[in-house]
Amino acid sequence: MAWIIGYIKHFDRKFKNGNPHIGWDDAKSSEPVDNKDVKPIYEREILTHSGIQLIEPELFKGYDPKK
Repeated sequence: MAWIIGYIKHFDRKFKNGNPHIGWDDAKSSEPVDNKDVKPIYEREILTHSGIQLIEPELFKGYDPKK
């Protein structure tokens, strides 16, 4: 979800020092993010910005999500 939401980007490139880098980078800072660090870094933001959206029928001209 971190990738879908845009928090991380996948890269296959070399660092300035010539070392290869295949994996995830933070979308804002372009710093590498290890696979094991994705959950602890982005989990709170992902949970905050995803979930079930409740539909209020009075806002949608009587739409009833139970039908």
